[in-house]
Amino acid sequence: MAISNAFVQLHRRSLGKGPTKAKTFVLDDMVLCVLEGGELPFEKTLRERGNGTLVHEVRDALHAAVRDECRAIIERETGRRVKAVLSQFDPDRDIECKVVFLGSAGEPPAASP
Repeated sequence: MAISNAFVQLHRRSLGKGPTKAKTFVLDDMVLCVLEGGELPFEKTLRERGNGTLVHEVRDALHAAVRDECRAIIERETGRRVKAVLSQFDPDRDIECKVVFLGSAGEPPAASP
């Protein structure tokens, strides 16, 4: 629940609006967070006018901009190093998922600079 809440707050800070639903699953060395209901009005307008590709480009750019914050959330909450953070958004269904791959159990998070 702490991971879901932290991702919702990150969205609110970075997008101005957060998802209305969030659920996180931890499966061995993987964390999956599903976020629903976070579409912004400008994204809906673009999508409805045939610019869904642009919506994906903006979301990809945002993901890249907050990747380190996502990594920090997961490392703080799991106590494990993050190997990779992936994100995908389906604007037609207003669902985003973040898939995080963790380092080996017992491998501590990377030291902060």
